[in-house]
Amino acid sequence: MIGRLLKLFVLIAVAYGLIRWLFTSRQKIQLHEGAKTLAQALVISGLLAVVWHLAGGHR
Repeated sequence: MIGRLLKLFVLIAVAYGLIRWLFTSRQKIQLHEGAKTLAQALVISGLLAVVWHLAGGHR
């Protein structure tokens, strides 16, 4: 379990470092907006799936 968490931490740190190194500030802002939009879409999709399930759509 600790090994997996360590690998995840290293992966996130490397990705963060690459983003800081490779992208300009304008590209970082666009990347942030895209990630934020994707996160919002996933939350909305999850909520719609829960509502559909509760409404009996899973049968």
